[in-house]
Amino acid sequence: MGVSLIFKIAAVGILVTILSQILKHSGREEHAFLLSLAGLILVLTWVIPYITCFSSDRKEGTGNGYGKNRVTWDNRRPDRPAV
Repeated sequence: MGVSLIFKIAAVGILVTILSQILKHSGREEHAFLLSLAGLILVLTWVIPYITCFSSDRKEGTGNGYGKNRVTWDNRRPDRPAV
């Protein structure tokens, strides 16, 4: 996940907030709700692939230090005392 995704999410949040306030003040609360819902769906379509990739990495034991090099009680160095 790069910084560009975070900036995209922030930009969508700012735009949705501004447009939602404009629509609410003009008496179109329903349109403001639909705009917020569309913004949420857009952001979720960007984020869900990262979440599924992260969860599949966790299940397989690869990525984020949970793979073969993870220090457990069975494979710690014998010259170090147990904590």
